[in-house]
Amino acid sequence: MRACDALARHATVVTPLRGRPLLTRDPGDDMVLKTALADKVDFIVTDNIRHFKEIANLPGGTADLRYRGLQVVGLSQALDVIRATHPNAGIVLRRR
Repeated sequence: MRACDALARHATVVTPLRGRPLLTRDPGDDMVLKTALADKVDFIVTDNIRHFKEIANLPGGTADLRYRGLQVVGLSQALDVIRATHPNAGIVLRRR
C-alpha cells in the first residue's frame, strides 16, 4: 500500500496524443502508448508485454520494445530499475 500511496503523490494527469492508431490490436493499449508519449515517459510498465509487441514494427521501434524515448517493461524489470536508480526505494519496494 505504501508503494501505491507514493505513486499517487507523484501522479500527473496527461492527455493522450491524437492521430491515427499506433497499436492496432487493442485500442486501450494504443491509448496507453499515446498517453506515455504525450508526457515523454521513460517506461510503460505492464503485466502483458505481448500486447505492446507491435512497437517493434513502428518506424523507429525496436525489438526490445523501445519507441520514441520510452521502453515497455514488465513489473519485475521496472522494480529492478527503480531499486538500482533510487537509493531509498528498498524501503518501500521489497521483493516477496
